[in-house]
Amino acid sequence: MASVNLLSSQSSNALWFDRPAEHFEETLVLGNGKAGASIFGGVATDSIYLNDATLWSGEPVDPNMSPEAYKNVPEIREALKNENYKLADSLQTKLQGSFSQSYMPLGTVYLNFEHKNKPASYHRQLELDKALSTVTYEVDGVTFTREYLISYDEQAMVIRLKSSKKGALNFNVGFSSLLKYEVTSNESTLEVSGYAPYHVEPSYRGKIPYPVQFDPNRGMRFTSLFKIQNTDGELESTNKSVALKNAKEAVIYISMATSFNGFDKNPVTEGADHKAIAASQLSKASSKSFESILDTHLKDHQKYFNRVHLDLGETTAKDLLRTNA
Repeated sequence: MASVNLLSSQSSNALWFDRPAEHFEETLVLGNGKAGASIFGGVATDSIYLNDATLWSGEPVDPNMSPEAYKNVPEIREALKNENYKLADSLQTKLQGSFSQSYMPLGTVYLNFEHKNKPASYHRQLELDKALSTVTYEVDGVTFTREYLISYDEQAMVIRLKSSKKGALNFNVGFSSLLKYEVTSNESTLEVSGYAPYHVEPSYRGKIPYPVQFDPNRGMRFTSLFKIQNTDGELESTNKSVALKNAKEAVIYISMATSFNGFDKNPVTEGADHKAIAASQLSKASSKSFESILDTHLKDHQKYFNRVHLDLGETTAKDLLRTNA
């Protein structure tokens, strides 16, 4: 017999879906102003795109690369005055310096779960007033729950995983990226260190040989740390993943940092110590419980979120009815 869940369309602060995201545009997005995550919410594999606002290609450039640019302004103004826009458009290129470099996606973290059968009662949502995303579903009569947030105070992403049955939680954490990187692990922590291209050609410049250029001695550096903190079960690790077997509950802490140290600083020779920063953030976050981090996170988020409330009146839309087999 089908079970029926009533989900109200009146909820103004929640986005929800009855299936995992298939495309990036369907993911639920979290962030704290620097770190960002796009969550697919898959059952067998949950893919989470990770970003850091300071992870870019390129190196410092000469800020005074076009010292004579201003001399072309009078001629451009004259062309505009004469409504000769074609000439004005061609002349404005003389004001331009080099093109900007490209924002680099850090990579994807994978949470791979051991489920033998198909899920039921799947639900994923993002509570906008809490900046908290959740995924729930049932497999073989066991309810699995995931809660995701990115803490501004801790500068870390935190994920709590729970099962309703002892020993039913089995998963591993893996990583991949289009950037250059290396992975190491110990019993509970996966460490990723890598670097971005030192040069990327814009796509609008057409077909250019080797548009993305890497050099191990150039480009922005980054470190990402993924730590499983458990109260039961057994931790395992390989050279590419860390795993937890036969558990009921666990928390994953994710810390990201780059060598960005200012627009005018070489990210290799003058860069910030990204490994030390990532380690410090992880240590601070993992010393606290999920409940403690969530409490601080909610206070921090809601003091801004609750500043404005827009009421458009009652809706004539009926409550949404979702039926689960």
